[in-house]
Amino acid sequence: MVRCANLASHALSLCASQVSQDFERRYGLRPWLLESFVETPTYEGSCYKGANWIRVGQTKGRGRNGPNHAVKSIKDVYLYALVQGFHDRVGVAPPTVQRPERGEWLGGPGLAEHEFGDCETGR
Repeated sequence: MVRCANLASHALSLCASQVSQDFERRYGLRPWLLESFVETPTYEGSCYKGANWIRVGQTKGRGRNGPNHAVKSIKDVYLYALVQGFHDRVGVAPPTVQRPERGEWLGGPGLAEHEFGDCETGR
């Protein structure tokens, strides 16, 4: 048996680094962004998170045939930017990250709950 730590996220990174060249050679256009879907009831998307893909939301579960058909599985949507300055190129402001006020979370009550949520810590 062969073991390779982080194989899925490593494979995603290799694909992401190669796909722009292949796509440009085939179609004459260089893509700026990759998109992928993860079926959430079955998979967690850990390999996408490990390969620095960004979860941007979920599908409505309508499938290819639109709103007039039964709901299919809902999927998480992940994006991966292939170019620097992607937000500027498409005219969208990058997301802002709000830093907590000094002392708001640092050592204050609720620090563990804020950082770790409801995960089991073994205590």
